[in-house]
Amino acid sequence: MSDNALIIPSTLRVGGDMPQFLPLADGSLKPVTECSREEVADAVAELRSLARDSRARLQQVYEEHLRDIQTLAQASAYLAHFDAWSTVREGGQIRDFLWHLDSP
Repeated sequence: MSDNALIIPSTLRVGGDMPQFLPLADGSLKPVTECSREEVADAVAELRSLARDSRARLQQVYEEHLRDIQTLAQASAYLAHFDAWSTVREGGQIRDFLWHLDSP
């Protein structure tokens, strides 16, 4: 289902709002205007690692969110059709169909 795709942009606008500080290898921050080429390269490597880690955490939270809204959709549909879906209470199944959530 295409709604389950987490889209993170890979093309971003840059230049106008340069960060004031960059992270150095020792964990400190240094004004970007005072960084050498090597320090900027090190900062890029550090930021790439941070982005990779935060992407993994974001993906995990997103998958949890999908499970939560799937359960919400199931329960909402069951509530809306409670009287007609007595087979659910008897251990049966309902034929699959799409259910729209107004807002999770």
